[in-house]
Amino acid sequence: MFKQSVNILLGLTLTLSNAIPTLAQNYSNFAQWCSTKEQLAPAAQHTVKVLLEQAQTEDCNLASEELSRYLVLNLISSEITDISPLSSLTNLEQLILYNNQITDISPISNLTNLKRLIISSNQISDLSPLRNLTNLTQLYIGSNPISDISPLSNLTELTRLYANHSQISDLTPLSNLTKLEQLYLNHNQVSDLSPLSNLTNLKYVYLDHNQIKDVAPLGKITNLEELSLRYNEITEVTPLINLSNLEELYLYSNPVANQICPHNPDALCFLRR
Repeated sequence: MFKQSVNILLGLTLTLSNAIPTLAQNYSNFAQWCSTKEQLAPAAQHTVKVLLEQAQTEDCNLASEELSRYLVLNLISSEITDISPLSSLTNLEQLILYNNQITDISPISNLTNLKRLIISSNQISDLSPLRNLTNLTQLYIGSNPISDISPLSNLTELTRLYANHSQISDLTPLSNLTKLEQLYLNHNQVSDLSPLSNLTNLKYVYLDHNQIKDVAPLGKITNLEELSLRYNEITEVTPLINLSNLEELYLYSNPVANQICPHNPDALCFLRR
């Protein structure tokens, strides 16, 4: 009898604990999140509180109306872990979530008007919710434990990608992002640059602190203006000889240090600090 009672109690507990998230997933506007905030998990409650502060009102309906008009939302260093209450803010074009404690970004998968997204310095490893955000032109994902960037292959409008301090080794998903102009991949595990060879609109590429030996794939990217390859394993730079638009080339802390810079003689080439 005691065991049966315990099982019933556990079943009720699980049912109740699952009921709130299921309900929350059906919320279509912030007013619903706000009006039921006492029923939410503490992490979601905190996010609702932060959004009320952004709207500068405690009135749920007024806050919902105000937030629904936002095109830009800045939540830097807000100690947020649960971004579910953002899911209804579908008019957003810029969302800044830098330096929080976010692990799950699935709640923003339907914010398809986003053009600029900053999720750097969190605890995100899964980028698959970004797959449908095809209007993104600027994406900042650095300082997260990210190794798989395959969901980015759909983001063909991207012009800027910042992914420093991650765990990225395979750049293949970037091979079709032909509008990219700025690419920052410092402090990763990149060795093969061949997926970048057709990204001819690139102007600024930073690949410091990787495992690069062969720079030949960069030789066809003639629009390059700044190229940084510090702290790699490069021994040969002659493939870069035709990069006539290159203005700054950073090569120090590579075995190549004694070679002459292979580009425009009027440019700045830094072989050492």
